[in-house]
Amino acid sequence: MKRRPPLRWILLFFATALIAWAVFAGLALKGAADHAQAGMDLLTGVEGFNADTTGELLDAATSDEVLGDDASEVLRSAATEFEQANTQVDSAAIAPLRFLPVVGTQVNSVDQLSSSAATVSESAAEAFDGLSEVLDSEAATPEGRAQAVADVGTTLLQFQGEVSNLGLGPIAGLLPPLARARDDFSERLGRIQQRLDEAVPAALGTAEFLQGPSRYLLFAANNAEMRSGSGMFLQAAPLEVADGEFHFGEFEPTGDLLAEPGTELDPEIEQLWGSLEPDREFRNVNLTPRFDESARMASDMWESSGRGSTDGVMAVDVVALEQLLELVGPVEVPGVVGEAPTVVTAETVAQDILLEQYRAYEDDRNERRDRLGRVATSVLEALNNTDVSASELLDVLVAVATGRHLLAWSSIPEQNAAWKAIGANGETVDNQLGVLLDNRGGDKLDPFLDVSVTLTKSESSGGSESTRLRMEIELTNNTPHGLPPYVAGPAVGSTYPEGTYQGFLHFVLPGTVTDIEHALDLPVVANGPDGAAYTHAVWIDLARGSSETVVLEFNLPTDMSQLTILPSARSAPVPWTIGRTQPQETNDQLPRQVELSALS
Repeated sequence: MKRRPPLRWILLFFATALIAWAVFAGLALKGAADHAQAGMDLLTGVEGFNADTTGELLDAATSDEVLGDDASEVLRSAATEFEQANTQVDSAAIAPLRFLPVVGTQVNSVDQLSSSAATVSESAAEAFDGLSEVLDSEAATPEGRAQAVADVGTTLLQFQGEVSNLGLGPIAGLLPPLARARDDFSERLGRIQQRLDEAVPAALGTAEFLQGPSRYLLFAANNAEMRSGSGMFLQAAPLEVADGEFHFGEFEPTGDLLAEPGTELDPEIEQLWGSLEPDREFRNVNLTPRFDESARMASDMWESSGRGSTDGVMAVDVVALEQLLELVGPVEVPGVVGEAPTVVTAETVAQDILLEQYRAYEDDRNERRDRLGRVATSVLEALNNTDVSASELLDVLVAVATGRHLLAWSSIPEQNAAWKAIGANGETVDNQLGVLLDNRGGDKLDPFLDVSVTLTKSESSGGSESTRLRMEIELTNNTPHGLPPYVAGPAVGSTYPEGTYQGFLHFVLPGTVTDIEHALDLPVVANGPDGAAYTHAVWIDLARGSSETVVLEFNLPTDMSQLTILPSARSAPVPWTIGRTQPQETNDQLPRQVELSALS
């Protein structure tokens, strides 16, 4: 009869095995963690995973160099690291840990996180490869651009499907390091999913617009005479788009398009601006910053005047023409009868439109009014004959749209989704804050009016449920002497001296605003809700060489933590100073996020 080993040797054997297993499992878990961290470090270098805009996402996808390699190579390296982490955590040595309290939660979390991270990285690499192939090899013809934009949309749509509804594992019971890693990856994944939610409709809808046939009403807006976040719509023409090419009808002065009311006024716009007849006067149709509503009215009015139906409305201003001229180069603009053509460039177009045309055609009102339309037509038609890639065109569209220099709306849902995605359709949101101007002097003095804004918390208490903010708007009229009468005024019938700026100082405030007060005794010309926002406008008149500071205070709910500065679309952005003790300097060239905590 064999003797059994002593119990202590049996226990020692199992203890040794358990220790060896624990060491091996620990090493496997540490290896998994190291691979996962390496993957996250690689993702950090790919700007697409930190993109705040659709344009940044597309830029990352087509970047020539990321961490010494192209973006797709870095993404595939990250995917390999995550796959190795997932392999180690799926090993037989780790399997028993899944059934242990607390420890099992950590293992299951690493398993799902690494698997999802590998999927996202590999899918992103494939998408970036596809985008680079499309945008690098595209034909720079109108039809080629339209097809390339469509291909971009298709590639992004596939990417969107692959990274939606991914599981990230348990959220409760995680140890702090793993909880932080999960939060980090979840935030990055959420950001790229949000960008895709914007980029997919932007590309697909823009492609539909370019491929056409699309019929739009096109406005040429002049920043020398402002209207609530865009230049005044001074010229209008039908625009036909097909196979990527732009074809224009004859531009007409909007002042000649007065007609009987041809649209139904939104009740809020009627309450604010009804006395100025925006339902029959195209030059007043954009007194609201809500371009989606202005465009709807303009489309109705255009059709009711017998000029045909439209699929949408678009407006371009002088800044948009500058950006487009940087793409297409100098453009020849036809002269009037008996006049030689002239050439405009990105460097000269603003001076041409905002001032020189009034000097050149001071005695010929019709030719002066036609100049803006002829320049806009020449610049946009140059896109038909210039080698401009889809990526270059998309970059410019996004840049000018976010600054409200290109505004677009469509009754076709897919196209309107594109305009909304790139920030062109002018919808207001409930946390917007803007300082706009509505020129009412019949002159062209806006380029000579300097505007600056300081935003702070008020020393007056808003109460326990409110935060009271203070805005100081400094206005200076720098109108020089020697300007043509049509620029410096006064308009016929005006009692104001030449060079006086007259208009509405138009505040766009969050929709939840209360207790609005302004320090000066200025006449209030409009006050009330306007879509998701709130309008408060006062009359100002400022003589040449004079300055004035307008102070406005108002309350916001304490649960509002962030504001978005609304671009004014002026030819020169308005500078903003945020806060008092450690002021931040910015401007309204693009939408800017302001944390209310920064005002303390």
